[in-house]
Amino acid sequence: MAMQAVRADTAGAREQTRARQPDQQGYAERDGVRVFWERYGDGEPAFLLPPTWEIVHSRSWKCQIPYLARHGRVVTFDPRGNGRSDRPRDYDAYTRREFAADAVAVLDAAGVASAVVVSWCDMGESLILAAEHPERVAGLVFIAPPLPLADELGLALLTLLLGLWRDRRSPLAAER
Repeated sequence: MAMQAVRADTAGAREQTRARQPDQQGYAERDGVRVFWERYGDGEPAFLLPPTWEIVHSRSWKCQIPYLARHGRVVTFDPRGNGRSDRPRDYDAYTRREFAADAVAVLDAAGVASAVVVSWCDMGESLILAAEHPERVAGLVFIAPPLPLADELGLALLTLLLGLWRDRRSPLAAER
């Protein structure tokens, strides 16, 4: 896996759509696909703000980044097929598991061992990340999850996954 990090150029023209400029940015490469990431702030805790949907790039977090960056490190990334990330042609390159693996590669490239993952309308990618890489997830925050938490099955699924994460073991990782 090739990783490249560069210091953000804050001397150039400032983009109007940003509330704060990144401190570092770069690409994490997995299987020939480059995924663009940015880091804001320093210290702990670290927060990973993954893409909300495949069609939305990381700027959707622009209002949360300045506040969180005053209290720790914030890492965002553009999903495959959007923003400054590559656009692979293969359908299988866009599975939920690929997204979760991209998140791990981004954490590695940004030098983050473990982060609080804050997901917004995530379709299960953060749960896959936590289940398959529990050592990388310090906590999970779900904003508007599409899980049916009002019924018994949804609540049982969430309870099971959070229990596995809390115990830092995963049957999903053993299946691969």
